[in-house]
Order: sequence, then C-alpha cells, then structure tokens
Amino acid sequence: IKQAEELVGGFDIVVCAAGIGEVCLIEDMSFAAWRRMVAIHLDGTFLVIRNTVSHMLKQEFGRYICFSSIASLQGVEKQAHYAAGKGGVDGFVRSFSREVAGRGITVNAIAPGYFESPLNDLASPERLQALRQNVPVGRFGLPSEIGSLAVFLASTESAYITGEVISPNGGFKYCAHLDS
Repeated sequence: IKQAEELVGGFDIVVCAAGIGEVCLIEDMSFAAWRRMVAIHLDGTFLVIRNTVSHMLKQEFGRYICFSSIASLQGVEKQAHYAAGKGGVDGFVRSFSREVAGRGITVNAIAPGYFESPLNDLASPERLQALRQNVPVGRFGLPSEIGSLAVFLASTESAYITGEVISPNGGFKYCAHLDS
C-alpha cells in the first residue's frame, strides 16, 4: 500500500477482490480451513480498507468496491465457510458505508452469480448444465458484465449509491437439487 501510494500518489478507487473457493461439508471441515476462508475474504477486505481509508478521508473522495458472492445471499451446500466469509463482507460494506457516506466515499459490493470462468472447469458438465437451466436469462454472465458494473460503481455517476450489495446473476435462484 505504501509503494502504491508513492507510485500513484494515493487512492481514489480500491477494489477488494481476493478470494478462494473450496468444497467441504461442515462435519469434515477443520477450524483451520474455516479460519483460512474467513481470513482471506473478510480479514483481507478489512485490512485493505483499514490501510487506505485515511488517504480517502483526507481527499474527501473515494470508491470502495468489494467482491462478495451470490453464495452469501442464497447459501450453497458444502461452502458454508465461503458463504460466511462473503456474508461478512456484505455486513462490513453496509456498516462501513455509513461511517464514510457523508465524507465523499462510497462503499459497495458486487455479489456475482454464475459467470463464464476457468473455475467452471472444476465442475462436471452435468452440474454446469443444471446451473445454467436455473438462470432465467439462459446463460452464465460474461466477465465484461461485472467489469461494466465495477466501472459504474467507480465513477462519479454512482455517488448516490453506497452500502449496497449488488448481485448480477441473471435471475438465478438456488435450488436444492443442484447439490446432487
């Protein structure tokens, strides 16, 4: 963060997008696996924001865009630790946004549904087909569709949007039969 400050002179836009995924039943999950997931998603978001907010407060302008997941909004079997970490991000975004809203800083989260991604290579063709069939628009999202939303949230046109968790998901609603 110090190097970035020295190189570019500060921060106007900060995107918190680090994350990992893992599939594991609660009964098989170690506390270390739980902590690792929550640390990467929630602690990582906190640490980045905590170490950049003073600059944004001084300049009275800033945009925070944090990445969450549809898993935090709807839940996903065998990913309780992932959903909990992302749910923590959602709560953090809503609360922190209230602290800085009147000071020129917005704080929002993007909670994507299913998108075209190399991560899809980990799922069986049958699971991918079942997921696609539960997306009313009939397809997974494109990375550019998240990018466009992030660009908007980073812009001055979004100055009245803060504390929101926006979920581009094509109308997807989770169904229990997707876990089989």
